[in-house]
Amino acid sequence: MFNNSSVLQLDSNKTSVHEFDGPVPCLLWYLLNTNVPYSQAEEACSMYFKEFETGTTIIYGLTSGFIIITNAAVLWGIIGKRQLHTSFYFYMANLSLADILAGIALLCYPTVVLMGETSLYSRMIIATVVISSQVLSASALALQSGNSYIAVRHPTYFHNHADTANRNAGVAIVSSWLLSLLSLAPIMGWNCLDMPTQNCSTFYYTAYLGLVGGMIILLAITSLFTTISAFIALKQRQKNRFGQLTGAQPIQGNSSTQNRVGQNQPHNLAQKEAERKDQKSLNKIKTVLTYVGFAFMAWLLPLVLTSLCHDGNCLLPTGARGMVVLITLNSAINPIVSLVRTPDLRKAVWQNMTAIYRVPTALVTMIRGNLDNPRGVQGVPLSATNMQGGAVQNTPAGHSNAPVNLALAGPDTASLQVMNIEYITTV
Repeated sequence: MFNNSSVLQLDSNKTSVHEFDGPVPCLLWYLLNTNVPYSQAEEACSMYFKEFETGTTIIYGLTSGFIIITNAAVLWGIIGKRQLHTSFYFYMANLSLADILAGIALLCYPTVVLMGETSLYSRMIIATVVISSQVLSASALALQSGNSYIAVRHPTYFHNHADTANRNAGVAIVSSWLLSLLSLAPIMGWNCLDMPTQNCSTFYYTAYLGLVGGMIILLAITSLFTTISAFIALKQRQKNRFGQLTGAQPIQGNSSTQNRVGQNQPHNLAQKEAERKDQKSLNKIKTVLTYVGFAFMAWLLPLVLTSLCHDGNCLLPTGARGMVVLITLNSAINPIVSLVRTPDLRKAVWQNMTAIYRVPTALVTMIRGNLDNPRGVQGVPLSATNMQGGAVQNTPAGHSNAPVNLALAGPDTASLQVMNIEYITTV
């Protein structure tokens, strides 16, 4: 059995088991300063594993459930509505898919702990997936803001390539997911548990944290710059159009009536259509700008709190584990922004929800109809005489011998009625 005293004798004046803040620093110290196997080092540091508190588990469960359900609703609305199969909504679906990945990872973290799993590898994998989801979220925001930037700043190019916009969006989304595979490098072996060195920070090397942080910062700055640039350009375009409208001269006619008509009618339809398109583009840009604003808040706030969270004293009641919830906070806000800022998507989601409600209602109605009208009872086909008289009668087959007046009908109708009577008799 492994004895901790043999390890403490290596540097008893500097290191003590009780000085470790958690299982990761303890494990790294054992791996770097002793020759014990990994399993024994993990067993020696098992005392530092902390169970999830009830409040922390509830926060993780509610947050992850909300993220998964709301983003799944956004995806469902986009997929189910054919009118929403455009590049803008494809980028929005890509953002929702990245947020769902964050919600799944957030749900797995307390689940693994509650199952009694103490392996640091499982926790490292979950933490890596959370980081990768934020890289995907940042890339999705960059793609969406870039699409708005091209549509506003280069409308001619955007119009000429409108036929291939969906294909280009698909290629860009797949490329972003392939690029984000770099953030999964620790799962592939580039981590401090497999290769511990002095440059380790928790599970990861300092170089990995710098790489991921640089990718997120670069993508976030790109999103912010392109969105603000498109917003300013669109506002300037609206201002110029308003100035042209107020400075327009009336068309001179032969009478005052013609002058008034000429003043009100020139280019009114084209002007209104241009204003409608600009307002629609402005709403989309505001939506992307809201995404970027909340993303910056969710990513910068944990960094600020981390600098204030030392020696185990954190401003958050859940401690360092609360940082993970803050990092994924934008994944919970993004679907709310999508539903509030886009009426078409909100309408599509509502239609899908009402469609689900109509399915059991239709089943209940069908069952009640079968009970009220058994299969053995059938109605008599409508006769031409009854239709001419304005009355509709459905008499059960085999229970009525009322004569049918065929003299009032033509020969074709009379033959049809004879066939109906023969059918009823045989039944």
